[in-house]
Amino acid sequence: MPDWLFSPLSASFSAYHRQILLVSGENDWVFNALQAFMAEKPPSATVAWVGTEAYDAAPDWLTQIKPLAQYKQLLGSEFDFVILNCLDSFRLNAMAAIAGTIHAGGTFILLVPPIASWPSHPSVIQPHFLSHGWSIEQSHYIRFMLSTLLNSPHVGLLTASRHTLPVPTKANDADRPNTQFTTPCQQLAFTQVVKAQDAGTRCIALLAKRGRGKSTTLGFLAAHFANRAMRIAVTSSSRAQTTNLFVAAGHYLNDDATDIVWYALDNPSLDSADIDVLIIDEAASVPVPLLIRLISKHPFVILASTTDGYEGSGQGFREKVMTKQAILAFTLETPVRWHNHDPLEHVIDSLLFQSTPLTPLPKDIFNTNTQISYAITPLDNTTEELYSQIMALLRHAHYQTTPDDIVRFIDTPNNKVCLAFANNTLVAAAILEYEGGPVLGELSHDIASGKRRVKGHLTAQALALMTANPQFATLCSLRINRIAVHPNARRQGIGQGLIAHTRQSCAIEKTDLITVSFGATDELRRFWEKSGFTRLKQGTKIDKSSGLASDIYAMAVSPLGKDTLGMLFQTTSVNTHLARIRQFCEGTRGISHLYDTPLWLVGRISDELLSTVLNGLLAKQNLTEISENAGFRNKKEMIGYTKTSLEVFITENKA
Repeated sequence: MPDWLFSPLSASFSAYHRQILLVSGENDWVFNALQAFMAEKPPSATVAWVGTEAYDAAPDWLTQIKPLAQYKQLLGSEFDFVILNCLDSFRLNAMAAIAGTIHAGGTFILLVPPIASWPSHPSVIQPHFLSHGWSIEQSHYIRFMLSTLLNSPHVGLLTASRHTLPVPTKANDADRPNTQFTTPCQQLAFTQVVKAQDAGTRCIALLAKRGRGKSTTLGFLAAHFANRAMRIAVTSSSRAQTTNLFVAAGHYLNDDATDIVWYALDNPSLDSADIDVLIIDEAASVPVPLLIRLISKHPFVILASTTDGYEGSGQGFREKVMTKQAILAFTLETPVRWHNHDPLEHVIDSLLFQSTPLTPLPKDIFNTNTQISYAITPLDNTTEELYSQIMALLRHAHYQTTPDDIVRFIDTPNNKVCLAFANNTLVAAAILEYEGGPVLGELSHDIASGKRRVKGHLTAQALALMTANPQFATLCSLRINRIAVHPNARRQGIGQGLIAHTRQSCAIEKTDLITVSFGATDELRRFWEKSGFTRLKQGTKIDKSSGLASDIYAMAVSPLGKDTLGMLFQTTSVNTHLARIRQFCEGTRGISHLYDTPLWLVGRISDELLSTVLNGLLAKQNLTEISENAGFRNKKEMIGYTKTSLEVFITENKA
């Protein structure tokens, strides 16, 4: 085992591909086995541990230790070995991201429960995403993952009774030039960005999958512009993720170069400082309004982002920033941290269903002889090939689908998928999620008053809270979580066909409502209204990923659903307004969840200060702005005054 692990590291920029080792068994055996072979590692080898600590005192062979929730703090670093402890918890987000911190010749070590019992192990049947009232007996995703790993010729396995190690494989592109740029792709991107700045371009994007040398290239660019006496600023969600950028820049800075300054994203100086070149790292995770503002403030902005989707990359960055702002993008394709055709990257892509491209459709697929068929099935019943095609559709539709979402889609017991086929070729899919119903019965009053918020049941809880009516929590509803149509199959009525088929199925199952929540645009509103949905709630809070506020729409299916929706469209009753006010005064309902009650209140009060607060809420101002306009010192003082004033109002109205 030590030779298999450590010999690939012996060469300068190892000539070997990265490796994967699965260590499986009961906790004590796994930790003892790991200690035995890692104690022999070379002194210079670096090792990162992610997950629950296993030893009373950290062994001297460990370089860094991070809890699972803090795995992002390792991004931007490089290691010879990364150990992911999956014995008591599993998150695909963490696994996919930290695999990218291992350089050529290194090994990704996964510590997992006994293989036979892992799919039903407590660490995976009590996942963070499970909706209240639902349970699972086994993880179908873990079964798929084990099948992928155990059938791969590149994965080593160590158990108490089995010891299988593949032969370490040499890379064909092991010889790298001893120059500033590791790959021609890096040098080309560097040259293109410099030319863009010289030509007066205001903003460009540098995109790459993990391990392509993006941070290093940004460092080279920062040093180049600093050597030209330009004022350089770097901003990101954390200083740690720019470590490689600053290290790379430091190698090429002249003695008379200007300083390269890092700013936190919330630092006011980002707006006011004189900056010639602003580098925004992991730009896809930055709120869209902030990105647009920073682009408008500075003469040259470089937006850098990984394209794997682990940092929150979503449709907002692509559509509202890249597309709407017409930003030129340069992409780094060739790996720098490891070699082409890397086995570990291939395995991770397989686990994320990224190896399957979008199925091309014949140009003449839609004609008078085309047969369109629909089917609804549980996601865990689909084949691996079909699920890969579904994920390809979702990726192309620009959904913000993280690795954790993949596990959630497969393992959530209240999920189904509606599929559309044209001549037996998949052309559209909608992921459906059951919400509300009897599982919320005992908590429905607390949900409607704001006292409780449980996992899942997004629209059921939102409507109950908005109306202060517990009945909305107990209606059996089906939420359309995702919907995607093949780009060559759009405007054929297939999206509406998915919805119609879903409605037919709901009528048979006696579901009360079909709901949907989405980042609202005029085009999407028209689609859902044309499909028979009615808006129940207009969003006000801007989502940082999409740059849009989310609306809730619904379609009634059962008579009970129709009656309940009919109540919603009536003028809000006095009792509902007073119930909301009482709940706010009692501290169970937030001030932002008073909905249309401020409008009802304005004409019924004489307190000018309270009127200023209520009018601010009606104008959709943020709480800080309302506090300042009303002359309060802070939000806490403003909310306290509002509560006191409304308690008097309640008393006077004998509510």
